[in-house]
Amino acid sequence: MRNKIFYSLSFSDIQNVAEQELGRKLTPVEIDKVADAVSKRIAWYNIIADVLFFEIEDEEKKSPQKITGI
Repeated sequence: MRNKIFYSLSFSDIQNVAEQELGRKLTPVEIDKVADAVSKRIAWYNIIADVLFFEIEDEEKKSPQKITGI
């Protein structure tokens, strides 16, 4: 499970967006340029940290604490 990929983007995704937004397909050079820029802009660490704080830590605060050793 450690290396399981749960989200990815493909060159097809880039082409689909380009066709919808620009009305044309991108050249291979343009695809590489977009892929490089997208990978630099995805703040994956911050996204994961936010989810941990808002989804996991917040749940722990709402649920009753387990009392152990009694």
